[in-house]
Amino acid sequence: MGSESKKLVDAKYVMATLGVSRATAYRIIRELNRELRRNGIRTIDGRVDRDYLLTTYFAPRNMSGKEDVDDGR
Repeated sequence: MGSESKKLVDAKYVMATLGVSRATAYRIIRELNRELRRNGIRTIDGRVDRDYLLTTYFAPRNMSGKEDVDDGR
């Protein structure tokens, strides 16, 4: 089963995706799981929901591919 089909990912995936150290990957997993638990979602230590990780660290941009900028108009 490839990581693309996994719902929960581990520190190796976080390391590769975000380019961080193992210690940082585990810290990120703990922080994201804490947020999920606050919202009533059950978590597994050492794993994190892949979609939540990607949404949190790679916020979607608008359709033009550019970030919204307030030009004061």
